[in-house]
Amino acid sequence: LLDIIGQMAIIGVKVLVLYSGHYPVSQVEMIREIAEEVSGAGALTVIPFAECMIFKGDHAGVSETSLMLYLDRNLVDMTRIAEVNYRDHGWEGENDPLKASASRGEAEVERVIDYLKAEIEKVR
Repeated sequence: LLDIIGQMAIIGVKVLVLYSGHYPVSQVEMIREIAEEVSGAGALTVIPFAECMIFKGDHAGVSETSLMLYLDRNLVDMTRIAEVNYRDHGWEGENDPLKASASRGEAEVERVIDYLKAEIEKVR
């Protein structure tokens, strides 16, 4: 990853968002460390990002299901969601993927865009 980012700096990239679609603690820490290391070197600014930085993310829970309903409804078959699919992740109550909606997904996408826009504008 550092080699790829280095090549991007060589071709003139000034700001890079390092967006992790999965966010175990170790991965979020890794992108933060990479951002600090690369940005500290001065060639380009790396902005680390994972959804869990601005809202409660999940794996196939209400949040990710809502995002997918908004981004590409054809990839989500709500009729196949059953307790057996998500109980092991702890998705109950508020996190129940059956409570997902495209409107919630749209709102979360807008939050991501607003957040990243503000972070990018800080370094421009």
